[in-house]
Amino acid sequence: MIHIYQHKYVLFLFFVITSLFSWFTADYNAFFARNMNPLIIMLIESFAIFIILLIALPLYFKGDIKSIYSQLCQIKLYDILYLFIFALFGVIFGAIGILLLSHHGVSYYKSVEYIIDILAGVLGVFLFTQKNITWRQKLALVFIGFGSYLFT
Repeated sequence: MIHIYQHKYVLFLFFVITSLFSWFTADYNAFFARNMNPLIIMLIESFAIFIILLIALPLYFKGDIKSIYSQLCQIKLYDILYLFIFALFGVIFGAIGILLLSHHGVSYYKSVEYIIDILAGVLGVFLFTQKNITWRQKLALVFIGFGSYLFT
């Protein structure tokens, strides 16, 4: 039996929903960043995430606190260090992103992000999968990039 999350259309739906959500949150963050420091916005979001996880984890594990504890104990110290380093970069990039968003506007910010995502995706495909990109795919990327540029 296939689980719903294993279906490819669920993956497409997930990215459509998260993409639309990112536009909404970008607009909201740009509004707040005009009046607040980006770090304060991130602090409020982090506190909300912490509270939600405090409620959601026991529900997800059906009240089995020992299971949560045992999984936390399985994490190695160097893995925790990596997670803290990733979180540090997330805070730095998030604060800079909110600051840039407040100065450049949502449309331009998201369009530039889209173009860079395409270029990074092409680089990622080339470096990590060792697949060759056909001339048609290269041409499609040029059209996508040009269309994004015209949109900004």
